[in-house]
Amino acid sequence: MKKVLIILSLLSAFQASAESIGLKDLTEKVKTGNYVILEKAERVYQAKKSIDEARGRLLPTLNLWKIASIVVDPTSLLDSVNDIAPFLVPSNWFILKERSILFLAEKEAYRALWANELQSARATYLKVLMDQTLLRLLSSYEGDLAELQLIVQSRFQLGLERQEIVRDIEIRYLSIQEDKQNVELLVREEKRLLTYMMGLEAEKDVDLVGVDLPNVPSAEKPDYDKLVGRMLTVSPETKQNGHLQRVIPWIKREQAWSFLGGSALSRGVAGGVFDHLPSPDGLGFATAPGLKIINSEARILEIQKRGITETLKRQLKASIDLISAAIDISPLQSKKVNLSEENIEQLKDRLRIGEKINLVEMANYIQTKNLAKASWLETQYRFMFNRDRLNRLLFWEDYDLLPGAVEGAKK
Repeated sequence: MKKVLIILSLLSAFQASAESIGLKDLTEKVKTGNYVILEKAERVYQAKKSIDEARGRLLPTLNLWKIASIVVDPTSLLDSVNDIAPFLVPSNWFILKERSILFLAEKEAYRALWANELQSARATYLKVLMDQTLLRLLSSYEGDLAELQLIVQSRFQLGLERQEIVRDIEIRYLSIQEDKQNVELLVREEKRLLTYMMGLEAEKDVDLVGVDLPNVPSAEKPDYDKLVGRMLTVSPETKQNGHLQRVIPWIKREQAWSFLGGSALSRGVAGGVFDHLPSPDGLGFATAPGLKIINSEARILEIQKRGITETLKRQLKASIDLISAAIDISPLQSKKVNLSEENIEQLKDRLRIGEKINLVEMANYIQTKNLAKASWLETQYRFMFNRDRLNRLLFWEDYDLLPGAVEGAKK
């Protein structure tokens, strides 16, 4: 008895350690605890501080040895001006402007990453709920087969049923038990992934709060023509590309004024995105080819802009098509569930009055009913998946507020 009490206390302690998580809680935890987002926030913080660093390097360094070299050799003035007073070198001012714009591009990249990670976490959350509902459906199916198994075994003992029918029902029953174990394993793996997305410890267990299934047939179909303009306006991907295009003219100015000295500053921590472009120290034969390379980079960014726009349009259209398909299909699936249940009830009525029925046929009807229910369930969650994906593209609902974590770098 004492051992039993110890086991029960351990079980209750384990259950108490599980944290209850709702969809709103998930959004907040992903915002503040997701490892990928936190790393990107630090990159944005670095980009912001790099502006101050670039501005600070424009102040005179007053290198006395360089000043002495001017006295000895006045022709070295242009060579040393970058060390004595870097604010006199136009390229440095251009780099400062480039960094300011690249900081804005880095912020949009952070916003896109945050939204993508949140969408992925919310999709995983819904997937866990769907699989948990599927488990309950499989348990119900298992109960139906267990009941049918008792009937067929009783009939077999009375010589009213063949041995192969008994085996067929048992095989179906064992298959459902196997499916349940596989889905349970899948749910545990999905929950582990979800806790990682929230930044929780590996040992932490969570209980997910269920969501109300939507009334899909009565939902309104989204209008692509009304939504595509907003999507392109709020998209961080298009905004980031726009900021990168704004940097190109400043790089060209930097190139044109290089005869007064080149800048040693990097063009930002945004992946060093333009550090591969030429930056000659002084006006020479390399200037003209360098400008052509920069113009080519501008054309690449324009091509990328068109690619981003078309990709976003296709994602929007795919989400709308899937939402519309779910609205159209859901009533058909609901009717299939009702008809299959009516078939089963009719067979049960015949069985109650002692009429001989085909038990394999009844097992098939039970399977048809559960497959219809599973399809209906999958459609409900697919509708929610794609509605959430649409909210991500349009930055609606939980995607509307950009987390103010840019200043969140640890001091």
